[in-house]
Order: sequence, then C-alpha cells, then structure tokens
Amino acid sequence: MWCTRLLALELLALSPLCQGLLNKKPGDRLGWPELLDHPFVRESAEEQLKREKALADAVELADASRAWKVRAGGNRRPGCVCCLQL
Repeated sequence: MWCTRLLALELLALSPLCQGLLNKKPGDRLGWPELLDHPFVRESAEEQLKREKALADAVELADASRAWKVRAGGNRRPGCVCCLQL
C-alpha cells in the first residue's frame, strides 16, 4: 500500500519535469538552470558531500600514482630526450 503511494508521489513530481522537457516549443522547454533546480533532479546536501569526497579521493589517488611513477622512473623511454630531463 505505502509502495503504491510512494510511486504515485514520485510520478506526480516527475510529470511536470517531463512536460517541461518534452514541450514542443523550444523557448518553453526547461533550460539547464531550471532542470538542475527541479526537485526530481536536485542534488541533496548528502549527495553533494559524497560526490565531493569521491572527487577528492580520486585526485589524491592520481597524485599518489603520479608521485610513485616519478620515484620509480615510470614512463621513461630509453634514448628519449624528454624522458631524460625528468
């Protein structure tokens, strides 16, 4: 029962979004700012924190990998002038 109610509420929130996106007149369609601010698409504070943490972790991992390659002499090709300057 509650599942059916929840689905009905989600469909009510989704309907204006679909109408805004599928409008025949391009000038009447939802633009990016309106789309990103729509409750069905808007990122919650928790989701934003999770995304920012994942990005920070990825940057940290990339930096660590880059530092490891330099210490280990990775990506150097024998006889390459560019690689000898590292």
